[in-house]
Amino acid sequence: MFATSLRRRSVAIVIASAAVVAGCGFQPSLAQPGGDPSVRGNLGPDFLWAVGEPTRSLGSIDPDEARAIVDRAAAAIPEERDEDFPISIVALFETADEAEAHARTIRDVLADSARWYADPANAAARAARDDAGRQAPITPPEEAFMRDNLLDPGERGVGWGGDASAANDAVYTLGPLLVVTGLESDSFATDAEPPLHPLAHLLGAQGADVRLERDEFGEGSIVADVSCSVADPAVAAALADAIGDSIVTGQLNTRPPWLGAPLTADEALARATYRRWIDGFWTGANDPKLYEFAQQFANAGSAADREAALKQFQDYLVKQGLANIKGELDPAVMALIIEQPDTSDSKAHDAWKRDISGRMGGLPVHATDHGEQLSSADYDQVPWTGSIRVNRDRLEFGWLSFGRFSAAMPNMAAYLEAQGCTDLKLGTVDFDDVRGD
Repeated sequence: MFATSLRRRSVAIVIASAAVVAGCGFQPSLAQPGGDPSVRGNLGPDFLWAVGEPTRSLGSIDPDEARAIVDRAAAAIPEERDEDFPISIVALFETADEAEAHARTIRDVLADSARWYADPANAAARAARDDAGRQAPITPPEEAFMRDNLLDPGERGVGWGGDASAANDAVYTLGPLLVVTGLESDSFATDAEPPLHPLAHLLGAQGADVRLERDEFGEGSIVADVSCSVADPAVAAALADAIGDSIVTGQLNTRPPWLGAPLTADEALARATYRRWIDGFWTGANDPKLYEFAQQFANAGSAADREAALKQFQDYLVKQGLANIKGELDPAVMALIIEQPDTSDSKAHDAWKRDISGRMGGLPVHATDHGEQLSSADYDQVPWTGSIRVNRDRLEFGWLSFGRFSAAMPNMAAYLEAQGCTDLKLGTVDFDDVRGD
């Protein structure tokens, strides 16, 4: 059966194309003929920046320390409280010195507030902070901190959920990148837009590019543009394949290159097989006949006619995708792709997903009410979107997103550094600013 990911993409393509045909002015994100076959990722064969070539240099990175800061930050809030304190603030300064100076003062404020909350006299305020449905009050240390920086404190508190002893670990820097983790959920808000977070207000006033992650009632996310210098073209191409194939297969719970053991040759071939299948799909999607299907879909007079047009288009893409596959394939993986059970049979689909993921170097999953899922720590590390290319002596990543940027980006940076990448540069943007819908 037509793979779910490709079915979803074909639906999006039909709808986008139909809108153009109907004169709605929607611009479909279709790959155009002549795209670069060396581009990797899941955004088609044309490279895409989210904003543009990144300019903020992260400087030299110690791979071991970069990995360690993520682990320490994750441990600063007990796992069972993570859903109530999921927000991170990501601030990008011009220099590493600026980021570290602000990190020191924020650590002090978090620790002072934690000690204030721990006082039995402030039990009611602590209860409000710990209740995801209520706004954390601004504490005396936080209010003084804001006033010292000539800012209106407002009524919303920082809402950090840790103990004073963990404050150092909850705030980390990676060059000019400053991250504050473990902040209160904004599900307390009754409006679509919660009050401005005091730390976001402060860091923005200090000249940083500030993003909030997991805000907007848990939906807020960060998209990044990244590049680094790679002297050896063969190394650059191998990295583009490794990370690009991880993105393409992320929905199958595959392990990103910066997590766990290196892939075996069989696992790498299994991922490349899936990517080559997707490439065949995109080649088929560029066929001019696509617009005939779009016209048919746009002019369908009933839901049944629309469904029939969609099914005809899907079948066409399957045929074209198979015809256009190039490169070495893993026959077992290819058979699994074509034989995928329908998602309505959750047990069969979970078993299929375990099988194909296992062949690709999958992450462990556990049973939930919504099927088998990754642990939150593993989910955070998975890259979900991205466009990757080798551009002369630089490896470039556009429109890159993770389960959690603040957890995955340092590990990806550590991995790139360990593989010989230098001069790592970064730019970030809020997903809502580039989502296009």
